[in-house]
Amino acid sequence: MGRLEISGVLLDMDGTIIDSENFWATAERELVESFGGNWSKQDGLSLAGSSLENAALKLRAAGVRRGIAEIIEFMSDRVIEQIRQRVPWRTGVVDFLRNLKDAGVSCALVTNSTRDIADHVAQAVHEELGSPFFRSIVCSEDIDRPKPDPEAYLKATELLCTTADQVVAIEDSVPGARSARASGAITIGVPLHKNIPEDSVHALWKSFAGKTFGDVQQVWLKHRGGIPR
Repeated sequence: MGRLEISGVLLDMDGTIIDSENFWATAERELVESFGGNWSKQDGLSLAGSSLENAALKLRAAGVRRGIAEIIEFMSDRVIEQIRQRVPWRTGVVDFLRNLKDAGVSCALVTNSTRDIADHVAQAVHEELGSPFFRSIVCSEDIDRPKPDPEAYLKATELLCTTADQVVAIEDSVPGARSARASGAITIGVPLHKNIPEDSVHALWKSFAGKTFGDVQQVWLKHRGGIPR
């Protein structure tokens, strides 16, 4: 009888790998203001971790007279424009991802964002590390029920040919943490713009600075390492 082993690390994108909330807020503000409305920084932060459909509904409520699909397309295109100018990496995350790569652990990107944005960020990670990093990507087009529903994380574990009880998920938001935990994954929270309650995750990190796969393993061993096969 041996211990379960970590077979994958699943990472959220917006707010976790990249600090893109300001990019989304810019797109939202520009869209609302183009229809004569007002959109504050707090309005933007209130959507952190939200699904694109939910964000689009709130933008419509703020006066944007466009369809849901049009709103999502505008926001995604605008965010990509900003990422092309500058990738807003979170502090320490590139070194953390490099360490995961060196450890040989399979990683997946799990996001409520669109495929176009996810592909851009995955390519940026590729360029930073010198080779492809993510074994799989799950984005809004791949699921019927976005976070906080666990579908995205369950899908990612399937694509990595493993199960949720053998992976660790890393998130920055409450909806994302709820999604990951509901899937059965050990969940690490690395909050950015909004706090994550301690009881929403298995561990909280202040940032990725100095973190390695060894730190992921410590969380794993504390919460699941003693469970036999």
